[in-house]
Amino acid sequence: MKKSLENLVAFSDNLGKLEHNQEFLKAFSEDTGYSIPNIKKREIHSSKAFMDYKLEEIQKKVASDKKFYFHKNKHIHKVFCLLPGNAALYAFCAKVLVPAVICDVSLSISFPSRLRKSKEFLVPLFEKYLPNIKILETKSKSELFHHVINETDIDTVVVFASDVWISEYIGEFIDTNKRLIFEGPGNDPCVVFEDYDKKSVKDIVQACLNNYGQSCSSLKRVYVKEAIHDEFVYELIDQIDQHIKENPDANNSIFSSIVFDKINYQITEAKGKGAKVVYGDAAIKDSKFNPTILLSPNHTTLVLEENFYPVIPVVKFKDEKHVETLIFESNYGLNCSIFGNYSEDFLEMMKNNHKSVFKDSTIVNHENHHEITKLGGYRRSGYILEDGIKKHGSFYLEDLIFRDK
Repeated sequence: MKKSLENLVAFSDNLGKLEHNQEFLKAFSEDTGYSIPNIKKREIHSSKAFMDYKLEEIQKKVASDKKFYFHKNKHIHKVFCLLPGNAALYAFCAKVLVPAVICDVSLSISFPSRLRKSKEFLVPLFEKYLPNIKILETKSKSELFHHVINETDIDTVVVFASDVWISEYIGEFIDTNKRLIFEGPGNDPCVVFEDYDKKSVKDIVQACLNNYGQSCSSLKRVYVKEAIHDEFVYELIDQIDQHIKENPDANNSIFSSIVFDKINYQITEAKGKGAKVVYGDAAIKDSKFNPTILLSPNHTTLVLEENFYPVIPVVKFKDEKHVETLIFESNYGLNCSIFGNYSEDFLEMMKNNHKSVFKDSTIVNHENHHEITKLGGYRRSGYILEDGIKKHGSFYLEDLIFRDK
């Protein structure tokens, strides 16, 4: 246990030092299109912060339960993790790496193919401080995945990826009786009722523009009560102006032709169904998309499917029942933020259909570290596939490793 902790602390500390490595920052930016400020904030600062939080959490758990680490009845022994394609190191570090190492679970990983240049800086960190972790290389993700499912003794596969992509392999998981822990896209709603704190609009904007929208856990759609709709939109515009002034170099580049096509389709379709652009130019210029607000109907792909760029669709609603209907027209249930006055029944409904629910706050609030370190989701956002059965919810990896039958 002591050696595992020392190795993880050393890995976390040296990952943190990459914020001063200009060659790494340039390489990561060239690989992903992410701005240097966003790389420092999301891939370095957040990774280290969530790892340190998770380490502290597990140490407290071990201190209070001496049998925790030495529990013999493990249900997970060997794990393979396919890291997120959008290179969210913090998701892997906090949710998978720390609990796997602390609980003495064999771990193999594969880096996203897009990290061609920056991987040269990351692999040596693993090799030096976490040498027991096996890094798998292959010609294609599909070839690698078939190998992991069909030809290895790995019992559990953790995947951060597209729900459409992973669906191609469900049959193979069932046939081989391997456990799949899947966390996929988010289409996170923000719901604003009367008596919301106007100061919270800044938090909402920061969550909408987290990594300039290129994060699964960014807020993707904002539902506002009719009575306060106009005043909220004015506040939203003001806070985006402030955010851009405070973060002038944070706009990411967009390299993917798939994302280009999706942006153009979602914006064009929304406009065709009556959406109105009230902020920004709603267009890609020089591989960038500037923050944009659209007042939109709900029945558009812009609102109901994940958007992966800095766009904020705002939808009016009449009451709790109405907004419930609007939210659940989407097939995703990762996280949800709620502001203002609402009933306990509404809160419970959101909790029962989202991995995490934040009251008067968002995922970017540091007080929500404990929620971010969970795996899982609802509907197409996440699940565990075990013994041919899908189970939805919020899961800590260490609890799955040592759970009671």
